[in-house]
Amino acid sequence: MDSKEEIINKINDQEIEYFDDIPKEYQNDEEVIYALIDANDGEPLCSFPEESIWKKDKKLVMHAIGLYMRIYENELKEEENLHIMYDYAHEDLHNDQDIIDLIGVNPE
Repeated sequence: MDSKEEIINKINDQEIEYFDDIPKEYQNDEEVIYALIDANDGEPLCSFPEESIWKKDKKLVMHAIGLYMRIYENELKEEENLHIMYDYAHEDLHNDQDIIDLIGVNPE
């Protein structure tokens, strides 16, 4: 079995890019999840299972959205697709004012 450090190294080396590829024993480890989010510009969070604790974690959701928006915000605005950023958060967070302010549009 790989250690947490080995899993994080695999994430940083792009050997692990998706939540489902993280060994089950590390899927609830905050450090591993943040490494996955950071190594992939925030994008993996949108494909996490809807009931994942991580899609309900406001701090992580805002971190992931912030990372992705810093890189792709102009493209999202041009295509009028900012609303897709709500896919990063559980529906319980869709009306959170901090998340609405970060994304810049109301949920549809």
